[in-house]
Amino acid sequence: MPYPYLGDTALTYTQYLDADSGTTLTAQRGGAYLMTPAAGCHEMAVPPGDGRWGPEAGALIRALTALDAFASAGSEDEAMAALNAVADAAMEAHAALGAADVNGPGVPPPPAAKTKRKAAQAAGQGG
Repeated sequence: MPYPYLGDTALTYTQYLDADSGTTLTAQRGGAYLMTPAAGCHEMAVPPGDGRWGPEAGALIRALTALDAFASAGSEDEAMAALNAVADAAMEAHAALGAADVNGPGVPPPPAAKTKRKAAQAAGQGG
């Protein structure tokens, strides 16, 4: 299944091939791509771990299908089974995100906390 590209601008990934065309992967905003590592890059993660890729579409489809089953459950047992399926599918979709940068592309990390003591230490005044 293809992975959705979440980046803001087009980006070329020379370490990957677009599986549909067999050419170097160039991801466009809003596109979804099947990809494989290029020759000599077999250890590369699919999708790239740069925080610009969403989970494989199948994981999201399974989560939505499980939610639909929960919404139409006729008994408490059916509802509990569907709710468990929702939880499993949500965990699968979350795992599919991998170790993406939680700040996202182009978003700087939050600033380090500053205290009077740290400022004094930085100024060489002890603390």
